[in-house]
Amino acid sequence: MDRAKARKLAWSYRHMAKYCMTAADQIIKAAEIQSDQDDDTDMGHLDQVFNALAKLQRQLHLDLHSVLVDIGIVAKRRAKHADKRAR
Repeated sequence: MDRAKARKLAWSYRHMAKYCMTAADQIIKAAEIQSDQDDDTDMGHLDQVFNALAKLQRQLHLDLHSVLVDIGIVAKRRAKHADKRAR
């Protein structure tokens, strides 16, 4: 993998991590249920948490699939180079 591709991949992974951190912050903020709130307000907070988790689940699935594909490509390339060195 050349340097440009590695840099592009690193930025892609950085973007994935920032998205996860933002989603986690949204979940934490939405989950701040106060003991003096009524049930409707509590349900609103729980609904926000559920929505944030649903969005995060889909994005994580896509991101992790991308990471697995990248790992597979690198593993094949390393195996190919190892095979050439063994000869």
